[in-house]
Amino acid sequence: MGESEGPSYMTCLQCQSTFQVTDKDREFYKKVEVSEPKLCPPCREQRRLLQINQMNLYKRTCDATGETIISNYPAHSPYPVYSQKYWFSDQFDGRDHGRDYDFNRPFFEQLFELWKEVPRPALFSNYLQDENSQYTNYAGMNKDCYLIMDSDENQDCYYGYSNNSSKNSSDCFRLDKGQLCYENVDTKNCYNSSYIYNSENCSDSLFLANCIGVKNSIMCSNLQHKEYHVFNKPVSKQEFEAIRDSLKSRKVLEEAKKKFDAFRLQFPQRYMVGIKNENCTGNYLINCKNAEQCFDSRGIWDGKYVTQTFMPCKDVMDCDEVGDIEICYESNNVGQNSYNLRFCLQCLGDHKNLTYTNCCFQTANLFGCFGLQGQKFCILNKQYSEEEYNEMVPKIIEHMTSTGEWGEYFP
Repeated sequence: MGESEGPSYMTCLQCQSTFQVTDKDREFYKKVEVSEPKLCPPCREQRRLLQINQMNLYKRTCDATGETIISNYPAHSPYPVYSQKYWFSDQFDGRDHGRDYDFNRPFFEQLFELWKEVPRPALFSNYLQDENSQYTNYAGMNKDCYLIMDSDENQDCYYGYSNNSSKNSSDCFRLDKGQLCYENVDTKNCYNSSYIYNSENCSDSLFLANCIGVKNSIMCSNLQHKEYHVFNKPVSKQEFEAIRDSLKSRKVLEEAKKKFDAFRLQFPQRYMVGIKNENCTGNYLINCKNAEQCFDSRGIWDGKYVTQTFMPCKDVMDCDEVGDIEICYESNNVGQNSYNLRFCLQCLGDHKNLTYTNCCFQTANLFGCFGLQGQKFCILNKQYSEEEYNEMVPKIIEHMTSTGEWGEYFP
């Protein structure tokens, strides 16, 4: 092996701050065959997050059928929007908008022309695997759910954000494998509990913070494997039930919230909220290994600058909301049985070898594509043979390198 170059320091082209590129970073860039970034990690993330709208929904018409639909694209959007039913049907094929690559023009200029022309689905969800969950966005594989965003594999859940594998729960944030939960934040494996924060394996309780394995308790913080406690003190079953029954009115609950917020501030806080992690930096991590500067994530193995993973992932860098994926760089909202994605956005389900691709489902070997389903070997939505594709892509990368575009996320 050659000698280590050691870390180098670069100036961000956007905010002018100095950021570091390490030998380990270079190994990853070599693996995904991209140049070193020109922006610092926070500016790279800002650029990625500008591309998505998870929370705001609008009433508009489907540009294919004229029917009234709900969409995360407002009516004045500069591109056609189809209902999910129409977009995922045989009546739509994104290859109808394919075009030749022009080596005399910048890549991104050609790509954005394609983006504006190809119709996009009204909402971003795993429509073909959802059931009765029409009012969800950036979500998938949900059943009988309403107004949950950034959430997967839930049933009978409402008004939530970033809920996963949960049932019969409402108004929760970062709920993992919860059931009969209300107003929970960052909890895992909790049952029949409300107003629970940063806790796991708790049940039949109200107002807990930083607790593990606590049940039948109220107003407790930093407890483990306790039952029938109130304000961290043991009580009888009868006392617990009497206090629980006194909290049934909205007015009393609001007062209890204030008391609990003041009470939990008395207790030490962990430097990092996490469960079963190894060699990690960041916060709110579960079952991660070798994760550096990662947040709100579970199952990262060898990752850096990653937020809100929804399923396990390996070898990922500069990604937001990815899961069930191996080798992924500078991408948002991608994954579910996917491999080797670079600069991708909104691509869910069985993907392989995608680059600069947006809003595609079950695809492989795409470069600069938008709105395809089940296709392979396409460039700017135009179909190629495998041989033609493999011959064209290196030429496009060479052209993008000459224009300074290669290795950068969508502007």
